[in-house]
Amino acid sequence: MTITVSVSQFRQNMSNYIAKAQSGVRVVVRDEKENEDVVEIVGKSKWDAGEFTVMLDRVAGTFTAKNHPEWATKKNVEKWLRNSRSADERKF
Repeated sequence: MTITVSVSQFRQNMSNYIAKAQSGVRVVVRDEKENEDVVEIVGKSKWDAGEFTVMLDRVAGTFTAKNHPEWATKKNVEKWLRNSRSADERKF
């Protein structure tokens, strides 16, 4: 959810809007005189080691030699990397 407030509203109720941002609400502060958004405030996400482990278990085995033959051997990886780097260094 997103709420938009004016700069003066934000100044008068700053702690309330910061608490809303911490709870997951996106707060957009708008300068009504200039008719533009000045800043967006979002809460800091928290690291959840358990959730990260579950995600790693779910994606384990996604990259295999079968579905990425260019990574099957060390020699293939080196060739793939060399080609990728030379493609990125091209000048247009």
